[in-house]
Amino acid sequence: MSALFRVGVIACTLLFPYGLALAVPQSQQAQPVPGRPRSESAPVSPESKSSFADALRASTRNDPANFVPSVETIQEFLTGPHTGPVEDAVVGVEVINKAKDGATETRHCSGLLIRCDGFFAIPPAITALQMSGGTEAVRQTVRVTLHPGTPKEQTAQAYIRHYIIHGIDITVMKVQGVHSPAARPLLPDQLKPGDKVELAWTDWDAGTGRFSTVKHRLANLGQPDLAESAIDGGLISFTAMQDGVAGGAAVIGPDGMAIGILPGSSARHDRFTSFSVLARITNCVAAAPTTDEEFARLQKLEKQNDEPAADGAAADPPPANADGAPTVDAATKPKHPKNDMVDVPGGPVRLPAAFQRDQQDMCAEVIACVPAFKIDRYKVSNREYYDFWMSLPEKDRAKREVRSALYPVSWADTDPPFPAEIDDVPVIGVSVAAAQAFAKSKGKRLATTYEWTRAVFGPFGDAALPAWVTEYMRQRQEAWRRIAIAHVQRIAQQITPRVKEYWANQELDQSARKIDRRAPLPQPRPLDPPRGVPFFTSDDRFSEDCIWSVQMVEAETKLLREQWINPLYLLPSGSRPYDTSPYGLMDVLLNGNERVVHSPEPFFGVDRDRGGRPTAAGLGFGFTDQWITQQGYPFVPLEIPRNLHSAFGEETCACAFLISRRLVSSSSQVRPSEREFAPSDSELYTEYRARIYEEMLMALPLELAQVTSVRYDSMATDAWGENTIAQKLVPKVQPPGIRVDLSPGFTIALSRSSHTHAPEDTVFSPDLGKRLAGESGHAVTIAEHDGSKQGSIGGRTRVLHFAVQEHFGDETIIGGLFSGMRRDEAIPIFGGVYFNETWFYPLLAGLSPFMTREMGRDWAKDPPVHIGPWPELNQTLTQPPDVFLVANGFRCAR
Repeated sequence: MSALFRVGVIACTLLFPYGLALAVPQSQQAQPVPGRPRSESAPVSPESKSSFADALRASTRNDPANFVPSVETIQEFLTGPHTGPVEDAVVGVEVINKAKDGATETRHCSGLLIRCDGFFAIPPAITALQMSGGTEAVRQTVRVTLHPGTPKEQTAQAYIRHYIIHGIDITVMKVQGVHSPAARPLLPDQLKPGDKVELAWTDWDAGTGRFSTVKHRLANLGQPDLAESAIDGGLISFTAMQDGVAGGAAVIGPDGMAIGILPGSSARHDRFTSFSVLARITNCVAAAPTTDEEFARLQKLEKQNDEPAADGAAADPPPANADGAPTVDAATKPKHPKNDMVDVPGGPVRLPAAFQRDQQDMCAEVIACVPAFKIDRYKVSNREYYDFWMSLPEKDRAKREVRSALYPVSWADTDPPFPAEIDDVPVIGVSVAAAQAFAKSKGKRLATTYEWTRAVFGPFGDAALPAWVTEYMRQRQEAWRRIAIAHVQRIAQQITPRVKEYWANQELDQSARKIDRRAPLPQPRPLDPPRGVPFFTSDDRFSEDCIWSVQMVEAETKLLREQWINPLYLLPSGSRPYDTSPYGLMDVLLNGNERVVHSPEPFFGVDRDRGGRPTAAGLGFGFTDQWITQQGYPFVPLEIPRNLHSAFGEETCACAFLISRRLVSSSSQVRPSEREFAPSDSELYTEYRARIYEEMLMALPLELAQVTSVRYDSMATDAWGENTIAQKLVPKVQPPGIRVDLSPGFTIALSRSSHTHAPEDTVFSPDLGKRLAGESGHAVTIAEHDGSKQGSIGGRTRVLHFAVQEHFGDETIIGGLFSGMRRDEAIPIFGGVYFNETWFYPLLAGLSPFMTREMGRDWAKDPPVHIGPWPELNQTLTQPPDVFLVANGFRCAR
């Protein structure tokens, strides 16, 4: 049992007496069982809160944390309050710089607590290391005074790290081990010139050596400054200079919410830095796009639009059964699930490992505390997003830039852009900016990583996974164990005896040859027993074994699909009743990843190479090769999906890259780094690969599960598994006269040594040259070179080596070293025939029968002709790469 699950089991055991509930599917129904924390908003005794805090703290035992809040602080996280008036969130900040020679310099400013567990906003200049006289500090101390000038005054030390962006006069730092009500930030979008705002700050009193009580002043907003620097820096002007106000003073707008802070320099107090730039600095909180009053209005309007129009006619009574009780007919059911918002109470949350690495501003603290928020019950569906798209003015929808920014990549270019069958399937192919635009139109926003973790898992994060996840992995492991044992028995009882018989006959033939070397003996057919799971080989003497193997794997995976309701695909909202959160969210883990606001601070060494900051999150599953081999089953899966094999590397994605998410597929780039293209029949091959890939994705045993960050919206076809069908199906021994099909651009080299001789051209079938020349457009030649025969096609330099050994007067091709063989080659050497000409191709041909539609766009077919056999170096690419869309959906928060 991994450390991750040990922690989860410990946490669940400790929490069981305090009201836990989990969901485990039986058949296709969800039944509550113990194991998941309820909302801590329910009244519990102080002893229970203490035990809960102890268990939460214990769940971080194996985390590499620099600091874990005390039990007493965690109890304050549980108790709240988490937000309050801006006046209560004003803090005093003291920065002490110390030079190498011992000289010190102290600065003071006001600041604003924006999250209850210690995150506060201040002007970045206050923390500069430059001291008067030109010296630079070698040590800096930051002390924060909460509730200055009141009986509740408290002083704490802040971490000396913060993220600063040039041109933005605001930064965010964190205090250690505190809990205090924070201000609620608001975007300034509803403000206009002339509006009154309030300033709130605290002054440093040198006489008393303390910060004063909070002071207030009213101010009026001026005309907007359209200068680029003002827009990028989030600056909003006042009608007059605000003299005598401390830097970092909070600006209070509508509903008593904070809309920004003043710059550090008093010379610039004719303006303030609004929270429109807060998301570029931190994701500890997200500013609300609208006031509570405006949000209530939008919610009321949306509810009215959802209600059917009253026509004055009396509604028909609901149908009744024989007992007179009303029944619910399918026609009377609501067609679409109501995507209302659920309330998530404020409180603590243990961050998953992926977010611990990502949230550098947490300074390796593991337990965070977030204020209460609302979040959509379901991910936004195609239907909901279509309503948003159609609400835009027609002239705007016709603009190229608007369509490029807001139109989902997964939709067709026609109208309607998707069939009705995926109305309630989560919309994918929507950029982060487009998802934010949708949310803003509803008065909402995207959830932060902190909020998403708490809403999906509860306080313990992924340290206490839902019970169904453990059961799901257990059933996957049991299915693989049955598959492996059955294959072991098949090998022992049916395959091994045939192999032994073959080699016994070979020994008899050798003995006969020794007795009479002139005795004519038939050329033995090389034996190629099946290998891998499922069994695959080009040797038709094992065809029954291969058929049995494929059918056995398919039968096991079919049971899993039925039990877990087709877990590899996106389904309409609410299709999996077991996939719920402690607070009532649906489709939280299996129905695609989810857009989440990650920290904007780059992770150097990772983001640069992996495509930038993460934009989504999901539950990643993984397995290790050791699990398969240590059980005594020496089987390697025919295809190892890369996103599982990575075992939570930075490139791990929670969802499979299946054929239904394919955007552009054609005879196109296979390996972009080598500018290679697939032949024109690659569509069948891609379906073939995807079918096997999906079977393996469903059959492999899972033993790892944890939250993972997702950086990608799409993946190219070189993201297939590390192993390939082509490599596994090439027989080690090939008889003479076999047809060897090569892709255009390969050179055939027939090696000579003291134990080999170069065969004549007849070692290949007579139609080889004609077949290759016809497909490649190049002549096929075989010539003597350095004592050996060489065949070339089009003069390319790639080489296919064969060692030819003399055997009883006949030529036998032994082995096959494929130099330069393309990993995703669509016409590899399958025993000398095309892959779709093999006897085993029909077993896994075409798309999976479990495939469901996920996009409005049809996945592309191959063009009827192959465009360009091999592009020359620096030649313009005439075809796009194959692209798969990662299933990143989103839901809105408030």
